Amino acid sequence: MGKEKILDDIARMAGGAISITGGMARNIREDIKTHVDDIVTRLELVPREDFDRLELVLNETRKLVDEQQKRITDLETQLNKDAKKASKSGKKS
Repeated sequence: MGKEKILDDIARMAGGAISITGGMARNIREDIKTHVDDIVTRLELVPREDFDRLELVLNETRKLVDEQQKRITDLETQLNKDAKKASKSGKKS
């Protein structure tokens, strides 16, 4: 009977130790999560979805700007050609 009592006590102590370490692990995880959240807030990081959405908008805007720049260049070229034609016709008269 003495051995059984000792084994019961050891089992109870082991169970208590496991529950204590489980609680400590939970507390450590919560502390780490809190610190990571604080760092993210201080660094003003944005969620990936927001970043991807803004990147898409930026790429579309770049595309539009490039198209407009080409259009402006084409119009300037045409204007220069028309100006040269007008200049030549003005000299001939």
